Amino acid sequence: MIAYTITRDAIQVSLCCRPRHPLQRLRNTHRVDALAAQDPPTRHVPAAFAAQDGSEAGLVPWDDIEGGKLAGSTDWKVGPAAQQLAQEALQRGLRVHMGRVNSRRRLRIAEAFGCATCDGTYLTYGPDLNLPRLLAWLAEVHQAPSLFSVPTD
Repeated sequence: MIAYTITRDAIQVSLCCRPRHPLQRLRNTHRVDALAAQDPPTRHVPAAFAAQDGSEAGLVPWDDIEGGKLAGSTDWKVGPAAQQLAQEALQRGLRVHMGRVNSRRRLRIAEAFGCATCDGTYLTYGPDLNLPRLLAWLAEVHQAPSLFSVPTD
């Protein structure tokens, strides 16, 4: 099943299952082919592809999207496959978004991968305490961006 999440600025296209074995990857390939044959309901809104575990296996419909989201499992999203997809998207002139960024480390990883935006629920839990922390993380990222490596703390 292909899901479209329509927001104010984009249509996010999600494959609703992660490939766990070769047969599942084949099924997801057919879903991506089906996506390419469709025209999103409001095509004037930029379409984004939510890359998940296994998307690095040639599943990204590069010619049909205007942006990408790094989704999927935590290990995949902060790993080398997601970083390579983000770099390819940037080389193609596409913006990249990372979901579930709820720590300083993850924010630094998103910045190091070249993500233009990110989201998370960090402020939902204790906004009075967590807003100053989040603002400090953002200031740190803007003042001292990553060069080549991702911090480990």
